[in-house]
Amino acid sequence: MRRVVAVALSALAVGSCGSKKEPPPPSGAPAAGPAAAGTPAQPAPAAIDRVLATLPADLVLGSAYFNRDGSVVAYTAKRGGAAFIGVGDKLSPPYDEVSIIPRLSANAGVVAYQARKGDDHFFVLGEQRSAPLTYVNFEWVSADGTLGAYAAKDGRGGFVVVGAKPSEVYDSVGELVLSDDGSFVAFEAERDDKAFAVIDGKPGAPYFLVWSLVMSANARVVAYRASPTGGKERVVVGDKPGPIFEKVGAPVVSADGTLVAYTGEKGGKEFLVVNGEVRGPFDRVGDPTISADANVVAAAVRTGKARSVIVGDTITEQPIVGDPVVSADGKVVAYAVADGDKQRMVVGGKPGPAFDEVVIPVLSRDGTLAAYKAIQDGKRFLVAGDTINGPYEEIEFIVVGDRQLAYTARQDGKVYAFVGDKRSEGFDRVWKPTFDAAETQISFGARQGPQIVWSVVAR
Repeated sequence: MRRVVAVALSALAVGSCGSKKEPPPPSGAPAAGPAAAGTPAQPAPAAIDRVLATLPADLVLGSAYFNRDGSVVAYTAKRGGAAFIGVGDKLSPPYDEVSIIPRLSANAGVVAYQARKGDDHFFVLGEQRSAPLTYVNFEWVSADGTLGAYAAKDGRGGFVVVGAKPSEVYDSVGELVLSDDGSFVAFEAERDDKAFAVIDGKPGAPYFLVWSLVMSANARVVAYRASPTGGKERVVVGDKPGPIFEKVGAPVVSADGTLVAYTGEKGGKEFLVVNGEVRGPFDRVGDPTISADANVVAAAVRTGKARSVIVGDTITEQPIVGDPVVSADGKVVAYAVADGDKQRMVVGGKPGPAFDEVVIPVLSRDGTLAAYKAIQDGKRFLVAGDTINGPYEEIEFIVVGDRQLAYTARQDGKVYAFVGDKRSEGFDRVWKPTFDAAETQISFGARQGPQIVWSVVAR
């Protein structure tokens, strides 16, 4: 299956320590940072494919979301003290508040959102609005737009609604996670001062507090954090409780549900827990990550002044800063390391050029294609292998397919999309690009003056 990775980037402040011998710089960059860039991108032919919405002059745009084929845009907006959800040129009725992130179905362009008017809260799916409620959260819509879900509360208590079917009523309900088709549901609930997870309709063991529910992509495993008493925490996987710590991190679950990893703290030390096996103690453990396909766990750890990276069963001492990234097949690891007062990105064991800062890379499925943002003297650069593009005011998205790279960057007050040696026209704002199946072009939503458009650039 073809896999495309996209990451939104912002300038991240990361620490540095240690030093090592300077590796030779790539072509176009001195050892201490870039002085030259890769081949300048050439402007692409006119790329606007369609206009999706034209905003009135008095409407202030918030966030925007696009369905898979770019035929529909949903967005948040304000006019005076009123909040709206827009779909194309059509605005919802005015509300006091609307969802920060409305949910847009991937294929059908149907939007789901929550809204508040006075003391009344509503769940809205397309043209249908719920009865007034006292609370609505965790709204969701299926890819085909036919099924909506949300957590709610009314005068009777809290409940979850999937489609037209409400759950049992509890004192309150919280976090809600669902399978892609909505057939498997898990949520946090409370009754009689006890909290528990309800998984596929079955309440779990009672706790003082339950939170951070996460579901595997195949909907076979649900994991969550639970506190039996104040000052004690554990991770529960399905109905199996893990070891007790003073504090645990949010669990991560592999796509097939066979691997669960998280951090734990106890007695001033930190631990990495993988499928119940406790590794450590360490003085510091970063957030673990799991490769998408191969179920390889990676994490950064520190003991004293020694920093190391754990990949599977192997631990390697490296002056790592931040957290590692693993390719989907588990064969390539990338992470930033300190080099004196500079940083380098190490990809597959090979260090790149030194910059003031380097930011988490994006890898292709097999790790043969990698790109990351680098910062030098306040300027931003896009680094891919031995090629350095820039400088830019900011790099906003990096998208890596199996064979091609694309990114968006701000330059001279405009945002451009880059793919191959082509550059789009400048926009006021650009949202996350996506590749077509053959990776011959990228598509993305953008704003140009009052218009929200869907744009296409061929490489």
